[in-house]
Amino acid sequence: MDSWIWITLISLAILTIPFLAIRRAAKSRVDPTEVSIDPAMAARVKELYRQGDKAGRLQAVKELRAATGLGLADAARIADKLGQPKRP
Repeated sequence: MDSWIWITLISLAILTIPFLAIRRAAKSRVDPTEVSIDPAMAARVKELYRQGDKAGRLQAVKELRAATGLGLADAARIADKLGQPKRP
């Protein structure tokens, strides 16, 4: 009977630990709709995009991520939007 208790406890731990890890990771993400980008950062991103090379775009995403805490995909999407030239 003792072994069944241990088997149950270990099984429960195996199922619970990944769930808690995923939940913790989800809490650490930044919601891109709640991020405010200061005008200086927006100007810096636009300046890096005006260089026209891949290194400038990558640097813009890196700096945006560092300033806001956004994930890679969200920072890249926002940087692309900021870096696009305005249409008349």
